Amino acid sequence: MKLFKFGFRLAEQPQLKDKSEIALTAEELEKLLLNLLKDHKEDKQTMWNLVRLYKQTNRLKDAFNIASQLLHLSENDEERAFYFMQLGALMELMNDYEHAAEYYQEGFLLKPSNKQTWYFMNNNLGYSLNQLQRFEEAKGYLLTAVKTDPTRSNAYKNLGLCFQGLCEYTKALKCFIAAIKADAADSRPLNHLKDLLREHPELNGDFPGLEENLNSCEKVVELARKMQPDFDASWQDLRRQFN
Repeated sequence: MKLFKFGFRLAEQPQLKDKSEIALTAEELEKLLLNLLKDHKEDKQTMWNLVRLYKQTNRLKDAFNIASQLLHLSENDEERAFYFMQLGALMELMNDYEHAAEYYQEGFLLKPSNKQTWYFMNNNLGYSLNQLQRFEEAKGYLLTAVKTDPTRSNAYKNLGLCFQGLCEYTKALKCFIAAIKADAADSRPLNHLKDLLREHPELNGDFPGLEENLNSCEKVVELARKMQPDFDASWQDLRRQFN
């Protein structure tokens, strides 16, 4: 197996326009958004901001209720597909993979044209089916996700877990390496790769040079980790700027 090039994504650092953006607590922001909704009861942007706030503060049922309202307010299939995806994601966070898969399947049937929505619809549906151990069903969705956006790591990782569930260990190994190659900032594929090799050491004999490549994977994942921004330091710098 030849050594290969790696890529990785840098997390976005926080950007603030003025001091007011950093002063609001979650409670203050919720109050502001709810007040806005009193005057504009069906303002979708305000409702979506509430969904994001509730999701970030682990108020998942509240987020689900608002997202359900947004689904009913949707004006076209593209919007409906997006909100079906969001409802599925919230079900995932509640560890309800059965209902998550159902919401994703509803969105999938609408065949959204937005590339990112289509990627995550297939990837997340495949992930939920993996969690339900419905690996054969998951495989097609995850293959579609990989084909839709081969620069993202997560679908490769989930496809690897799918193949592992199907006892196709060679294919699983290749998917985990592809995931690392796509985005070394995500350390999960490397952990899955190591676990797979521990459970099935016979794979080492099938791939000459695998150990050397594994060492390269470990080094680049560590490099990607070190390159990520220090968010605590970033927030402290921003506070100093606006004080």
